[in-house]
Amino acid sequence: MSSNRIKYILLGISALLLLSFLFIMTKTVDTQRHKKIFNQINQLMRVDATLNQHILEIHQGLLPHYDPVVEDIKSLNQLQSNIAVLLIQLPADNTTEIKQQLEVVSLVVSQKSELLERFKSSNALLINSLRYLPVITSQLIKKLPNTIAAAPVKHELNELLHNTLIYNLTSERSIKKQSSNAADSLTFSFESQFPERQKELSILLAHIKIAMNQKHQIDTFIPQLLKLPSTQQIEKLLKVYIEAHNRLIQRANDYRLALYAFSVLLLTYIAFILLKLRQTAYTLRHTIADLNYQKFAMDQHAIVSITDSKGIITYANEAFCKINARKASELIGQSHHISRSSSHPPAFFENIWRTISRGNVWHGQIQNNTKDNDAYWIETTIVPFMNEDNTPYQYVAISTDITQIKLAGEALRESRQHMNDAQRMAHIGHWEHDLIHHKLEWSDEIYRILDLATDHPKPSYKRFIERVHVDDRKKVNAVHKKSIHNNKAYSIEYRLRMDDEKIKHIIERSETFFDDRNNAIRSVGTIQDITERFNMEEALRRSQKMEAIGQLSGGIAHDFNNQLGITLGYLDFLKEHYSNDEKPQKWICNATKATSRCVDLTRQLLTFARRQSSDKTLISLNAALKDMDAMIARSITPEVDIEYSLADDLWLTETTLGEFQDAILNLTLNARDAMPNGGKLIIETANKHLDKDYTALNPDAKTGDYIQILVSDNGTGMNAATLEHVFEPFYTTKPEGKGTGLGMSMVYGFMERNDGYIKIYSEPDIGTSIRLYLPRARSVTNTEVNPHNDDTNLPTGTESILIVDDEADLLQLADQYLSDLGYHIYTAENARQAILILAAEKNIHLLFSDIVMPGGINGYELAQQATELCENIKVLLTSGFTSKTITNSGLTHFASNILSKPYRKADLAKRIRLVLDSNTDDNYIDNTQDSSNQLKDCRILVIDDDEEVLELFLIKLGRLGCKTITSRNANDAINIYQQSLQNNESVDIVIIDLILPGGLDGQEIANRIRALNPQAKILICSGYSEGPEMLRPHKYGFNGALDKSFNLTIMRHTLEQVLSLEKSEE
Repeated sequence: MSSNRIKYILLGISALLLLSFLFIMTKTVDTQRHKKIFNQINQLMRVDATLNQHILEIHQGLLPHYDPVVEDIKSLNQLQSNIAVLLIQLPADNTTEIKQQLEVVSLVVSQKSELLERFKSSNALLINSLRYLPVITSQLIKKLPNTIAAAPVKHELNELLHNTLIYNLTSERSIKKQSSNAADSLTFSFESQFPERQKELSILLAHIKIAMNQKHQIDTFIPQLLKLPSTQQIEKLLKVYIEAHNRLIQRANDYRLALYAFSVLLLTYIAFILLKLRQTAYTLRHTIADLNYQKFAMDQHAIVSITDSKGIITYANEAFCKINARKASELIGQSHHISRSSSHPPAFFENIWRTISRGNVWHGQIQNNTKDNDAYWIETTIVPFMNEDNTPYQYVAISTDITQIKLAGEALRESRQHMNDAQRMAHIGHWEHDLIHHKLEWSDEIYRILDLATDHPKPSYKRFIERVHVDDRKKVNAVHKKSIHNNKAYSIEYRLRMDDEKIKHIIERSETFFDDRNNAIRSVGTIQDITERFNMEEALRRSQKMEAIGQLSGGIAHDFNNQLGITLGYLDFLKEHYSNDEKPQKWICNATKATSRCVDLTRQLLTFARRQSSDKTLISLNAALKDMDAMIARSITPEVDIEYSLADDLWLTETTLGEFQDAILNLTLNARDAMPNGGKLIIETANKHLDKDYTALNPDAKTGDYIQILVSDNGTGMNAATLEHVFEPFYTTKPEGKGTGLGMSMVYGFMERNDGYIKIYSEPDIGTSIRLYLPRARSVTNTEVNPHNDDTNLPTGTESILIVDDEADLLQLADQYLSDLGYHIYTAENARQAILILAAEKNIHLLFSDIVMPGGINGYELAQQATELCENIKVLLTSGFTSKTITNSGLTHFASNILSKPYRKADLAKRIRLVLDSNTDDNYIDNTQDSSNQLKDCRILVIDDDEEVLELFLIKLGRLGCKTITSRNANDAINIYQQSLQNNESVDIVIIDLILPGGLDGQEIANRIRALNPQAKILICSGYSEGPEMLRPHKYGFNGALDKSFNLTIMRHTLEQVLSLEKSEE
């Protein structure tokens, strides 16, 4: 049943109820009941008057008994009860005053009844006394003697009786007084004359007194009874009732008038409804006609279908048939599932059915299939038509074909996704500012650049400017305002400060557009995160700065090494000359130690300049720390106390002394900066074994024996957030300009290169403890642990050696050293002299040459010419630093046989003997002339971002006879490979570093190379040999793996395996 129908039914019922109510209210006046009540009240008035009359009659003695009075009282009470019962049937709001007045009447009648009872009691006593007095008087007189003296007394007794009876009739006070005096006189007479009759006299007098008193009370009751306003109250009751009855009549008349008015109004409304129904019928006929026209118009465009309550199609217009590629006869009578596709889950359709079956309209987009299973999209509105019982009996679906819109939207989404991906990869976000409506929009990349969630509240310039570094906000605001006012595009670089205090470097470009009246309407721009580029440029600037310093310090150290070598050499000769003189020996020993310390200083300088060989040596960390004592003391402030606790039985370790000392120095400087007001620095060493329990808690550590170096301070400490970034390059907590942020990353890199482990424990305001774990040494290398050489039992020889050095003193010193050892010596001051000697003397066994020499030919080039002139000659080079003078990969195989300056006699003797006695050694292998070498002329492309690694590959692969192409950039390397394919200069093997900057790792580069050439042979290379790609390279699509130990034998074997694999496949 519809809500309108229910509404009209309720209105009809309400009208009938109102009519009934008004009719009933007109009948509230009951004439018969009114007459009864009116008569009862009049009768009550008459009975009350009769009661008063009877009371007077009794008082006057006209009534011999009280029965009339009792009947009157009963009648009054009965009439009151009758009236009360009749009043109950009257409206309550109209009888309140009547009932109150009736209660007053009842109260007056009750008072009258009570007084009557008292009157009856007193009157009964009076009558009894009056009846008894004559008898008593007569008897008393008879008992008196008949004497003359008794005659007056008898007379007085009769007179007293007479007065008493007269008083009962008249109630005169004089008679009562006379009676009282007579009583007193009789009492005196009897006391004196007749004392024996005093008792009878007392009885008589008591009755007379009672009669007198009761008469007085009766005389009092009569006025009281007559004064009670019963008549007035009954009259008032009648008046109140008549007034209430009149009001009731008036109200009934009012309701009757309302009934007439409502009846007229209802009749008018019914007439209006009938008129509206007639108009509605007319409108309905026209509406049906209009609907038919609208249906016809809708069928020309919209897709319309109708189903019954069970989902069976009952109507399908032409558009519905067309989009389904079915005829109407194929659709009518079928379930609406006939066009359903599988692109929506069942829950989607269950939700639609649940919505419309409850009488709600559903609107949404659906993908359906045609008869030929071609997908199409429609935007549909399904409207349920409801029965009177509020259940749907049919559903009408009106749809629009949105297939093309969907396809366009999908293309737009893909385009936007491509743009977002491009912006994400390029770290570029775009923004647009509507200057008219003050609406700002950002791309997702700007959210990422600003470290804001994409569901963050809408973009605002305030939120953006809060991210800008405080020092840059002024210029950013200024350039924005200037662009809007001056109509000029701008490009600006500034910094952002994130919530975690991280700094980002940004370049922003923007342009403002103006309308015809030169009003700014819209600004658009881009924001690019150039933090990585900025850091790389900063690193490059630092690197160039360090490179320049390194060049300068390296040159100085080179010349200084030459002089130190001469000094040490002649100190050795003096030591031999004064071998038997103790005092000079002591002086010479002290001078040698001082000179050795100078040598250590130059080594540290060259290590800083990255020009000193980083060969690992077996060292005692205790000795290294003791040698650093003075350096550490100078690097800290006097307010910091240093405490050493070095283990006595400390194991040895294999590491680079300079790098270890650099690491300790970095930690010491950090500790100093953490204690600006002074404190305590503790350096400890100990032997430690890391077991499985420790490595389980510290996954980066490996089990084994380690030497622990503890550097601890009680400074400011670090919080958890700082500890997370402590090893990141360029990360620093020091003020700007006070640190490079490279110290801890250098320490971390040192520990990584030495297979060590580093553990930091720190708490703010308490201090920091850093533990370095270096592996215990298992073998001894060719360098002694003790830095002081022993000149006794040095290896000797008789071979011919050509010494080449542009420093005359060093040349003479080396000549002296080797001559003393038995060798046949040739000397030359430059490369050209050496070539002449080599051309003339074919029996020279070894060339010992400085690398850096004047004249245009360096040591590498001299070595190359020497091997060409003398087939079996061996080469040992020497230098204060390894200069980057290798321009031809064919010369790089000489770079591994270098003796560092300054050298001692023992160093030279051992290295000369080692080179002369070696046949094939990893320090000197030349395969360029080996006809059986499989790698000769093999073209190898090496991709690595580390320039030193590429240089080392050039050396190693050059010694294996390979032709090496290097690239530090992944995209450049791919272009090189593609160009080689186009030029038919195929690359035989590609070696790729696993981790590269710029967004592409080794795996992605390999995939792109294989896309160019599926048969490409690719080796993965990494410094971490335990990684999954290195352990199982074939699983990740590589042909093999090379670690960065650069062992020449392993390298040769791996490359030959890959080449043989290629030939077997062919």
